[in-house]
Amino acid sequence: LEHNSYYEAIDILKRLLRYYPGSFQGLFLLGLAYKKLRKYKEAANALKRLIKLNPQNIEAHLEYSGVAEALSDYSDCIAAFHNLLNIRPTAPQVLCRLAEMYLLSGDLVSASTYFQKTLENHPLYSRAWLGAAKTLYAMDDRKAASDAINNVISFATPQDLNTLLDLCEWLLKIGESNIVLQQLHNIVHNFPVNEETIIRISKLLESIGTKEENLKLLKAYFNQQGGKSIRKRILELEGKAPAVIDSSNKRVVFVCDTPRAREVKFAYGLKKSGWEVYLLYSSEPNFDFTLFFDSYKKYNSAEHALYEAEQYAPRLCHVFSLAADKTSMEFIKEKFVPIIFDTNDVFGGSINEAFSLVSMQRYCIENADGLCCRDLQIVDICKSLGYKRSRKNILMQEYTWNDPEYYGGPVDDKRWGEEPTIVAIGNFPIEKKGQGVGLLEISKALTAHKIHFHIYPHWFYHNISDEEFSDLFSDYIELQESTPYFRLHRPIAMTELVYTISKYDFGFGATAEATLGIVHERSPTHFRFGGSGRNVDYLDALLPVISTRNLCFQYRRLNQYGLAIDGGPPFLDNPIPVLEKFRNEHVIEQLKKARKQESVLAHIPRLIRFYESF
Repeated sequence: LEHNSYYEAIDILKRLLRYYPGSFQGLFLLGLAYKKLRKYKEAANALKRLIKLNPQNIEAHLEYSGVAEALSDYSDCIAAFHNLLNIRPTAPQVLCRLAEMYLLSGDLVSASTYFQKTLENHPLYSRAWLGAAKTLYAMDDRKAASDAINNVISFATPQDLNTLLDLCEWLLKIGESNIVLQQLHNIVHNFPVNEETIIRISKLLESIGTKEENLKLLKAYFNQQGGKSIRKRILELEGKAPAVIDSSNKRVVFVCDTPRAREVKFAYGLKKSGWEVYLLYSSEPNFDFTLFFDSYKKYNSAEHALYEAEQYAPRLCHVFSLAADKTSMEFIKEKFVPIIFDTNDVFGGSINEAFSLVSMQRYCIENADGLCCRDLQIVDICKSLGYKRSRKNILMQEYTWNDPEYYGGPVDDKRWGEEPTIVAIGNFPIEKKGQGVGLLEISKALTAHKIHFHIYPHWFYHNISDEEFSDLFSDYIELQESTPYFRLHRPIAMTELVYTISKYDFGFGATAEATLGIVHERSPTHFRFGGSGRNVDYLDALLPVISTRNLCFQYRRLNQYGLAIDGGPPFLDNPIPVLEKFRNEHVIEQLKKARKQESVLAHIPRLIRFYESF
């Protein structure tokens, strides 16, 4: 119910009531859910059952009166309130709502009687003064009605906000727009407002004809609080038409938390092919990504991102995810244009991931219009855990630049040193976080064979202090101080990465878990089907890749060019003879061939055809 999933709530409540047919809370929530869906007859039936079981429940009577009002069926409701009065003869909500029912049914005398009774017992009850004003106005007693209106305003407290808004709506109907504008200013500045309240105020302002003031109010609230209905209302007032999907629309919006090489490379390829690419992001990376996009904006909430995306009138939105989050879900729920969900690591089958992450990502996978998959993890999860997925999906792996302009310097002048050097880049388990010691053990094994091993941690550590960095990677710093063959570096920007690592001989692309056979926090099949971004960086830098046969999908991709080195336990026992086989010019030629065939420009036409299928 809190997430507006009313049909799902009704299914659960019906099951509950089969086992517990007398559940007061179950019947009340069922009536509420039907009411939200405007299924008033079903709502009335549920609430009548509750009132019959629990005739003293004031809340059920009040909800039932709202349903009766929608159905214009007042007699049963009036009878129920009279029964309730026998139990609660002075309850202000009961007296006042009974009077309102009489007013709606056209019985002005009875309405006046019960409003008067309410005010005799509760002279400051603002809602009763509003009902009295309406009744007196209908009786043509304008002077008394005016006094009652003043009492509504005078006695109103923050709890009477809806009463004030009801007053404004009624005053507009009787042509008192000056009082309405004054009261709306009073509400905005002196009462706590929420999204629903702002929408009601906006509609009242629209009736008065103050569009500029209306938009100013909505945008001020939206910039502070966001809100899906606020965003829709702004677009509605601005007259923004929904995006038209046609063959001439070549605009796509990328949405991500932090821009990475994947988003940037796709944008680079799409722009080369004549598409306009706009970026919405929430946090800064450690490189300048701005040149790759036609426009870019930072968002501070899911609603803000949706609002900004709609301004571009795109053909579709491509939502990337380092971790499926609220923004991804909101875009997929809204679907103002087709939404492509880009999978990274699939959390299903994880041991340590929070349930909220797993469930949010499952929702995104099962409800997106299309999936853009980095690897084959999605196939594994659908088979093993029963995920459903869109029939429209595409495999778009990580791809090379194959463009010297984005290397950060020359890389093709390859020279071999006397002793082999290996570089590892990207994310890896950190011992201080309790994530295992696999890479540390591999580092010790390689350096024991007098192989130079260099590590560049993931770029998301770029903004931590030297002290934090030293504490986090203290085990590696200790190893570095004990041998000249190991070196830990600070993270480097994506734009400098390829040139920096090109001075080494080999890239380390195997996960420590897969290499040593450790399954720490993933299902056994996770690594078998997973992809990797670091391997294409190694190809760009002309480095053969140390992988492992356990990483089936990655290993096969490299091995088709003869560039995969199986880095399993036998390799660690005697690595130098294996490495020496790959330090020659033939391997360099194969690397150049792989770099070209695995380039983003070679594969972007498939992505464009995928986009155009929507």
